[in-house]
Amino acid sequence: MSLTLQEAIIQRHPGYYKCPAHESKSERSRPVRLNVKDGTVLLKDFGGCSTRDILTALGMAWSILFPPRINDPVERHRVQGQREAMEGFSLWRERTLRRVAKALRDRDAARIQLSQYMQDGTISEQTFWDYLGLLVDGYAGLQLDFDVLLRGSGAAALEVYRRQRG
Repeated sequence: MSLTLQEAIIQRHPGYYKCPAHESKSERSRPVRLNVKDGTVLLKDFGGCSTRDILTALGMAWSILFPPRINDPVERHRVQGQREAMEGFSLWRERTLRRVAKALRDRDAARIQLSQYMQDGTISEQTFWDYLGLLVDGYAGLQLDFDVLLRGSGAAALEVYRRQRG
């Protein structure tokens, strides 16, 4: 899954991300590590950028790094529900990406095996084309889903979710 640092901060998703403050500099970018402790986002840039530089490059305020202080129990419950929904969506995205990647690998392996069978004379060319047609049916859709889940925005991944559930 490929979240931007901005998405990761909002979703409280730990990991390593590209430093947005390096984009305008000529030197090679080093990663930013994002950790979450008790709802607070902790950033460590291995290229030396300050948290201020990173937040400025993202157009984000310092307050985004800290959990909201919510006194109203109804609002606290709503915010917690949103956070759990985002965590569930991230988990779905990761699991679906793995499932789609496996389906693509399995189809590629079957195509290679079919080619070998045809070359060996185990199956006829017509049988090869018949089976190959079955293998490629839906392949482009799997490739598109894989690309969106790996590199796409959260909104694009949500469209994959809606299409698969609908």
